[in-house]
Amino acid sequence: MSFTFQDGAFVNTATASDVTGYAKSDLSIDFSDPAPALPSFQTPVTNPFGLSDVGSFATPTFADLDGDGDLDALIGNKAGNSLYFENTGNATSAAFASALTNPFGLSDVDNRSNPTFADLDGDGDLDALIGEYFGDSLYFENTGSSTSAAFASAQKHPFGLTNVGYAAAPTFTDIDDDGDLDVLFGAQDGTLYFENTGSATSAAFDAFAANTQTDPFGLTNVGYSATPTFADLDGDGDLDALIGNSYGQNFYFENTGSVSSAAFASVQTNPFGLSEVGSKASPTLADLDGDGDLDVLVGVSDGTLYYFENVPSNSAPSITSATYDSSTNVLSVIAADITSGDTIDVSKLTLTGEGGQTYTLTSANVTASSDTAFSVTLNATDQLYVEGLLNQDGTTSAGSSAAFNLAAADDWDTAVTDGDTSITTSTVTVSNTQTPTITSATYDVSTGVLEVTGTNFVHQDGATNDIDLSTLTFTGAGGSSAAFTLTTASDVEITDATTFSATLSGADKTDVDALLNANGTQSSDSITYNLAVADDWNGPITGGDISDTTGNGIKVLGITPIPALTYSAATFVEAPANDGTISTAITITLSDDTFAADLSDKIHATNVPAGLSASFVRTSDTVVTATLTGSATAHANADDIADLSFTFQDGAFVNTATASDVTGYAKSDL
Repeated sequence: MSFTFQDGAFVNTATASDVTGYAKSDLSIDFSDPAPALPSFQTPVTNPFGLSDVGSFATPTFADLDGDGDLDALIGNKAGNSLYFENTGNATSAAFASALTNPFGLSDVDNRSNPTFADLDGDGDLDALIGEYFGDSLYFENTGSSTSAAFASAQKHPFGLTNVGYAAAPTFTDIDDDGDLDVLFGAQDGTLYFENTGSATSAAFDAFAANTQTDPFGLTNVGYSATPTFADLDGDGDLDALIGNSYGQNFYFENTGSVSSAAFASVQTNPFGLSEVGSKASPTLADLDGDGDLDVLVGVSDGTLYYFENVPSNSAPSITSATYDSSTNVLSVIAADITSGDTIDVSKLTLTGEGGQTYTLTSANVTASSDTAFSVTLNATDQLYVEGLLNQDGTTSAGSSAAFNLAAADDWDTAVTDGDTSITTSTVTVSNTQTPTITSATYDVSTGVLEVTGTNFVHQDGATNDIDLSTLTFTGAGGSSAAFTLTTASDVEITDATTFSATLSGADKTDVDALLNANGTQSSDSITYNLAVADDWNGPITGGDISDTTGNGIKVLGITPIPALTYSAATFVEAPANDGTISTAITITLSDDTFAADLSDKIHATNVPAGLSASFVRTSDTVVTATLTGSATAHANADDIADLSFTFQDGAFVNTATASDVTGYAKSDL
């Protein structure tokens, strides 16, 4: 390809050829190969193109047995017969004639015929290998030609093949790319691989060597009666596996290795639109409509044949829109050109919301529920972050009016590794936005730690700014007129939608401690504690007022109570006989501590009237009884005892070393 500038193309140079490079003749175009279209199987049709029920346990395969350029069908059944349906149509429009039983010299194999074809002797025509229920395989050499099949008598276990257990279902493929055909047998307990160590013209299978493997190359056991077939389903040049089982499922193993070194990925069940159509699924692949792609025919236990036409989409998977329901935490996505059963890599999905900020999901991968939709139920971490981004009903955010958007990175549909380029503009519509609320709180005066519980807390973008502590107001001692709003506390980060904590210090702690001055839920003056939060305390959620001012009780703990002594009376009373004796005693009760076991000389009495003696008896850990014994010599004088006092000394209390730290340790008005 060349480009040539003409005279007049330049302002100051009249002759174009005077300009270096005016003619460029070595240009080329580098076209990239188009991404292969993945299969998209349509709703199945039963017994298509003139095929008919063959009895129970239909096991189909295709081969051009008459050399006319189109594919004929040979279908095994439970009776051990192989039924031949000649294709009397053509390569682009199949039409099958009535069935012939065991044609061309084939014979009954006794039980559950599972036929397949390959040129095992390299003579240019197709030979038959038929597996049967008891694990044997019978070889019918084609001694005719490629246009006129004629099969010799059966040989059991040719070329070194052996019994594989039960339900032998062979298929041929050059899995190691060495130019000859290997055998993979489906069996009751898995898939067995026999490498052909011979050649394309002289097959040799060594049944007892290491090259005979069960479930090779990453294939896994799919259950009873595995029936494998191989084809390049994803268009990447290597052979993928499709294996049916007795439960009617079709299992797809993508070959993520290469043509010469197969390595199969984890199994996908009924991919690309395939479905369960009955028990004992036996799939085979062939281009029955001549459109260049592989269709699937599945035989099942009742003898019916199900045809899944392949109509692949030439468009890359795309996302058209999404909705998010905050009440259920479900992100529902509408897509195009995906296939039911595809695995969606959720880690490739990124949401944009408040402030234009983004968040990439961490929830588990999901399976597409249809060809146009999938949904993700967010895990707890994703809920916390997403609901801070998608923060009001509609399609834009509450604080910044940023558009809600869903983006998907390359390979988000794991079934399409080529062509599903990233998607950046898919509108998200939000409904049922949840309002964050506070239900209760706990405050530890000893540490300053405030623990708050509630519902629907969300993460805000940035560090330590999820909860705005300047919106928190405490009510306690002194009531509402003494309420205090935090002024110096730093905002906090949350990791849970139901709780957050903050540690108060400095002036904030001093003022809060003064309000929350007693353990429990009420202050020393019987005011019920409350924590109120103003609007936007957890960010601009819902677009409305999210203040929460009442009913948010606080439980206070960590206040160390001060021990105190209480006296049952302040006056000793003279006996009725008026003889100077004292008839009453005073009980002294200690709270929040206990008396020492030995109170000798630990309680001093002063100004005891002459003739009387003060005594103190410890009657329990917290009770002392004070009595005056003897007879007052001046009992007629009412003032003689007015200045009596008791004083507890250091060592009188178990947990309080200094007696003066106990309220009421000295009583001077007795």
